[in-house]
Amino acid sequence: MTYLVYQIIHFGYIVIRMDEYVEAAAGALRAAQARARMTDIALAETSGIPVVTLRRYLKGTRDTPVSALFKIADALGVSAGALLDDASNHVKND
Repeated sequence: MTYLVYQIIHFGYIVIRMDEYVEAAAGALRAAQARARMTDIALAETSGIPVVTLRRYLKGTRDTPVSALFKIADALGVSAGALLDDASNHVKND
């Protein structure tokens, strides 16, 4: 048993598949975008992220790097932590 597996079992951490988290994070981004009533183009311009790349994050076809997450969160007027909490809660509830 590896140390990481021991830590996961010992401390009761739940291991999730990364694709589930990416999908949940994309859902949290889309929900925040809808609440902010911003189009993809407006969000791309405000965050400084190319619209094609932003759409990949929003669809969950590309993992959102932390640096991009902070830019998007700032553009939406929310905290990156709140977006991650939303995504994490969604994965835990599934």
